[in-house]
Amino acid sequence: MEFFGAFLAGGALGGLVSWGLLAAKLQAVREKTKNDLVADRASMVEQLRGKDERLEELRREIEARDRRLMTYQEQMTQAITQQAKAEAQLAEVRVQMDAKLALMTSAQQQLADTFRALSSQALQANNQSFLELAETRLSAFQTAAKGELALKQQAVEEVVRPLQSSLGKVETFLQRLEGQRLSAYAQLTEQISALASSQVQLQVETANLAKALRSPTVRGRWGEIQLKRVVELAGMAEHCDFSQQVSQVEGLRPDMLVQLPGRRQLVVDAKAPLSAYLASLEATSETERLDKLRDHAKQVKRHLSQLSQKAYWAQFQPNAGVCGVVFAG
Repeated sequence: MEFFGAFLAGGALGGLVSWGLLAAKLQAVREKTKNDLVADRASMVEQLRGKDERLEELRREIEARDRRLMTYQEQMTQAITQQAKAEAQLAEVRVQMDAKLALMTSAQQQLADTFRALSSQALQANNQSFLELAETRLSAFQTAAKGELALKQQAVEEVVRPLQSSLGKVETFLQRLEGQRLSAYAQLTEQISALASSQVQLQVETANLAKALRSPTVRGRWGEIQLKRVVELAGMAEHCDFSQQVSQVEGLRPDMLVQLPGRRQLVVDAKAPLSAYLASLEATSETERLDKLRDHAKQVKRHLSQLSQKAYWAQFQPNAGVCGVVFAG
């Protein structure tokens, strides 16, 4: 009888040691899961920051292009002003040349009249030779005047031609620059739309996750899955080393039953209340957070009392121990 009592004491001690190891592994898994969630959140924040930097870079590029466009527009305005001045000068030169031609024509007519008058009064023999000489000189004067007019007109055209070429190049460049600006605005609009869509989707997914974690059913199922992962990481196999949702008495259904050597069993109930703890994470002040944590401690204590009242050791005989593991509730 004493040997049997010592054997039971050794089994209880082994169960406590196993429970301690499982609790340590569960704490490690819990910390790893928390760190993974923090890393994922930091990665998403970094991606959003990168998109914001790219958006700011695109805005600066557009502002630089707008400044260059204004510079080109000012140059084009100056070129147009210079062309207008050159055309005005050309028109003025043409008016002056027309006036000179009219004056020359009038002078020629006056000379012709004078020569005719002189011819009637002068020697009849020299009349024809004098008129021919006068006409020759007038023709030479007209030819020189026309040549001078042509040279001045050519000079004005030489001045205007580079301006027209520059204006054509500026207009072509402005058209190309306008196309690039429209393309950049389209890309910027598309990226902003994609960023807004990603932000909305992230908010929806975050809200769905928070809503799901507030549901006791979802948290309970998540706790069962995490419990199974923990024992499988410990090297246990389902239906050989442990079983889930085993029920021998109606109304009592533990989350897991671990098979130990010597036909011993370890009953695991993994559910625990977390509503107050989740509320503490959303608290806006330190006082509210501490109040929610106190409520959480009370809920856990009350849950442990309820767990002890289930008397799993009486349901699973012989040599049944009870282990409460907090995963979800």
